[in-house]
Amino acid sequence: MLDSGARSFYTKATAIRTPADLKGLKIRTMDSQMAIDMMNCLGGSATVMGYSDIYTGMQQGVIDGAENNVTALRDHGDVTKYYCFDEHTRIPDMVVIASSVWNKFSDEQKSIVSECAATATEEYKDAWKKFEDEVLDKAVNQNGVELIKDVDIAAFQAAVQPIYDNLKTSNPTTYAVVEEIRAMA
Repeated sequence: MLDSGARSFYTKATAIRTPADLKGLKIRTMDSQMAIDMMNCLGGSATVMGYSDIYTGMQQGVIDGAENNVTALRDHGDVTKYYCFDEHTRIPDMVVIASSVWNKFSDEQKSIVSECAATATEEYKDAWKKFEDEVLDKAVNQNGVELIKDVDIAAFQAAVQPIYDNLKTSNPTTYAVVEEIRAMA
């Protein structure tokens, strides 16, 4: 499985170490009910807008910050003062193939595709890590972004527990999958 890093909060004026630090802040979120619910649980004000509007939104004070992986600092580093490693979300990127196509492959073809996918995954991880390191270096050394790593992860987890509680009753099937994933962490 591939992934594009963990999403964390970045702001123009406030270091985020606990959910209480988000109180009253307008934070750009994706147009996703889960992202909006998460922000509400954490005490911030969810502000849905497109990625391309974040820079201007932060610059003009429409939003106080956003949440994304560290590579967002490539585009937003010069309007960001703090990047806070709360790692509240991780969105997987997956290589998928329809079973109707897969089942038409010979065993040799399946082996080749599987090997190529495994190789691509490892190369992607290495390239992603290098890209993150380059973006962070520029953000810190050229833009003056302060990296906040002393984040109270347990407080963030406790604050979003109502989302899990609601999911358990509203969508037990999805909740079961979430619990399987949490058990692996």
